[in-house]
Amino acid sequence: MYQVKSVKCGRQGCQKCPHPGYLYRYFKEDGKTRCEYLGKLEDIDFDKLLEMEEERLYWKYGFIRHTKERHKALEKIRLQIEGIKKLLNVDEKVR
Repeated sequence: MYQVKSVKCGRQGCQKCPHPGYLYRYFKEDGKTRCEYLGKLEDIDFDKLLEMEEERLYWKYGFIRHTKERHKALEKIRLQIEGIKKLLNVDEKVR
């Protein structure tokens, strides 16, 4: 699952905190929820991100086995990424 977060910079007296537009990926590993920082939204290559997820799902579900589950998971990820792209476009129009 992907999440766009606003983050406090930690600088004392910063008038712009929290700073918006940081992308994180949440996933389960060894029964625990993990969080991975992916970068600023404007720096993210969404095509590369989708390729990375396709590769991850390939190794998780195998090449032939569980193709239905892999397809469902990939479609869910595509929808999340498209939602983030739309959010980014709306933010750019507001600026």
